[in-house]
Amino acid sequence: MMTNKELAAKLINVAKNYKTLYVMGCFGAPMTASNKKRYTQNHSYNRQPERTAMINAASADTFGFDCVCLIKGLLWGWNGNKNAVYGGATYTSNGVPDIGADQMIKVCKNVTTDFSKIEVGEAVWLEGHIGVYVGDGLAVECTPRWANKVQLTACNRNVSGYNRRNWTKHGKLPYVEYVADATTPPVETTEIRGIDVSKWQGEIDWKKVKAAGIKFAMIRLGYGSSKGDACGLDGYFEKNVKNAIAAGIDIGCYFYSYATSVAAAKKEAAYVINVLQKYKGVFTYPVAFDLEDKTQQGLGKQVLTDMVIAFGDAIEKAGFYCSLYSNPSWMKSYLDADRVKRFDLWLAHWTDKTNYAGAYGMWQNSSSGKVNGINGNVDTDFAYKDYPTIIKGKKLNGFTGSGQQPTVPDQPDPEPETTLKVGDLVKITGSKYYGGQNIPSWVKAKNWYVRQINGDRVVIDKSEDGQNAICSPVHASGLQLVRRGTDAGTAQIYTVVKGDTLWGIAKKLLGSGYRYTEIVKLNGLKSSVIYSGQKLKIPQK
Repeated sequence: MMTNKELAAKLINVAKNYKTLYVMGCFGAPMTASNKKRYTQNHSYNRQPERTAMINAASADTFGFDCVCLIKGLLWGWNGNKNAVYGGATYTSNGVPDIGADQMIKVCKNVTTDFSKIEVGEAVWLEGHIGVYVGDGLAVECTPRWANKVQLTACNRNVSGYNRRNWTKHGKLPYVEYVADATTPPVETTEIRGIDVSKWQGEIDWKKVKAAGIKFAMIRLGYGSSKGDACGLDGYFEKNVKNAIAAGIDIGCYFYSYATSVAAAKKEAAYVINVLQKYKGVFTYPVAFDLEDKTQQGLGKQVLTDMVIAFGDAIEKAGFYCSLYSNPSWMKSYLDADRVKRFDLWLAHWTDKTNYAGAYGMWQNSSSGKVNGINGNVDTDFAYKDYPTIIKGKKLNGFTGSGQQPTVPDQPDPEPETTLKVGDLVKITGSKYYGGQNIPSWVKAKNWYVRQINGDRVVIDKSEDGQNAICSPVHASGLQLVRRGTDAGTAQIYTVVKGDTLWGIAKKLLGSGYRYTEIVKLNGLKSSVIYSGQKLKIPQK
């Protein structure tokens, strides 16, 4: 008879080291052609088109289980033999009958609703569903929920990095020997130290960062815009990617969204995908959608959630692993957590110990970390999943196999340079706007001030005579310098005083409260919270 410790160890092994899929009525059969035919016809649940498609898409080394058949399969001798019809299991062997989840809990001993003294190897149950407690606050279950397979989940408590299941009862299986000295089998819950960086960290000595014990870094790829048509690349993205990889640090990337519609989020995703085409086989951590800007809060849960899904769908369709960066407040008040739960959450909660109850794959625990090799503060993070193994194993992010190592990428084609600076006065010599529309003759007849520069894309703002403001993008090659701005390329420094808000500062210094988003971008702020005495860079008026 198997001991409770042996059962728990076997369950953990299946959850962590085998390809599995939730298949109703299956107790460990490999998804060969004949078994696919068998199980897509054996039950109405499996005959649902989406379930049939999942089963047919599974590889031959994927093993099918349902919740109670996982327990029975292992007790019947399942051993992961992909050449055996049932993975090595023998139907109804070892005195274990073929019964369902609700019948299984009825035959258990010492069944109780008190989870304070649960033992390793006990069955955990709720109506219609069953799993096994394996220690450290975790259970193993096979479920179509979350990962759609055999998986480790948190048992009636919050455990960082795991989805939580609230079971109703637990009890001792009569087919298992419960030994008194059974200790918790080892479950890897080690936190992996990381950081996230952008141009605001400036020059980074990545070798020193590596030596400081940092295993991964999330690097800002860039930022979006309200309509999604004015996205920009982080000024240090290329350099950070190249030098982090050269130092042996695993990396992912994130994109700060300013989108205010689903259509804009799709454009932001298209921009990110275009950049990532030159970085295949480089990112062993996710591509994260950073959704947190104050300008988006009034859009409502429906629109914001649809934006996340639209961005994530596009990133996944392009073959990349997408995650969502958000904080507890947004997950509760601004997003439909159930609809976005299929994306790993990168939780932003600056505290020593988060009380967030949902699942998350990474946790940003501080914005004021200190790491050797970086001047000033840096965001610090922990990862709870082995992302490099997951991403390479699933051949995502441009990887072609699990043994492939990230390589220092070739630098993207350099963006056309311009000698223009923000604040310069220019004359238009080109015939078309950046988007392809013809430039009217009255616009070409005037001189305009440069408001923003991103590579060869230059946004012109107010006319020299002060009568017009068109805020239109033009190719740098289609502009001629008329006069340097008196303070072109520089920024005013403002010291925050008590009672200030970003909106008020923008209205006072820039003439419009709506321009507070430019202050946020220029200063790399993560939120709209400011404090007395803080120094802020103020863009050109």
